[in-house]
Amino acid sequence: MMATFLEAPNDSTLRGYLSLEAEAIPAQVRMQFAENLSQAKAASETVTTRFFDWAWPDEFDDSRIATIALWVRAMTAFQGAVILVERGLVAEAQVLIRTGAECLFFSGALFREPGLLASMHANDERHRRTQANAIVRDGRLLARISERNAEFLHQLAAAPDGGISTLTAERAAHVAGMDDLYQFAFRGYSFTAGHATLRSLEFVTIEDGDNSGIVFGPTFAHVGQTLDTAATFFQAADALLQSLISGWGG
Repeated sequence: MMATFLEAPNDSTLRGYLSLEAEAIPAQVRMQFAENLSQAKAASETVTTRFFDWAWPDEFDDSRIATIALWVRAMTAFQGAVILVERGLVAEAQVLIRTGAECLFFSGALFREPGLLASMHANDERHRRTQANAIVRDGRLLARISERNAEFLHQLAAAPDGGISTLTAERAAHVAGMDDLYQFAFRGYSFTAGHATLRSLEFVTIEDGDNSGIVFGPTFAHVGQTLDTAATFFQAADALLQSLISGWGG
């Protein structure tokens, strides 16, 4: 059963998420889901305060820099997800949580096994080669770029893979000790929001008898659950941060 903020799913006064009427949505979410929102923001405040109170070590190698940068990306995504939920953009919030989860997995994996940075470089190179191959095989795309750039892409496409295995999100989650979060949110939100699945359409449809239809605007669908998931990941980020502090000092 889907629910919508308005009595009719196609109410003409609410035109998408950029309408003036949509500005009232955050206040409604804060009122109806006050407890879920409070818990998520409190969890965020706890870990954010710990991060800014941390006296960092004097020196960082490349692996540690990547570990912290990925952690910050994760936190940014989780906080961004809360903002999106307040706007009624729940599916988009789940996609952002999924992105943050991936960053957290890789951050945790690098903390436990710094040598995996080489595999992350291999990941980047593989994606660059894949894109370069796609462009050099398509004459329409090649026609849009300069001769110099085309030559660079040909060289990139022909470059050897280096023989270093890449690092998947699933393996990173396992190394980081976050297998449960991988199955719970990363894989789950891939299905419910991250890809063009039939399940993902529940965020833009409503089935309520005569009030059924397409919703182009905010809904209540899974607001509380998504905020609770954000809180779970704030707590996971805090646990990892405490490990960084105790392991690295500072």
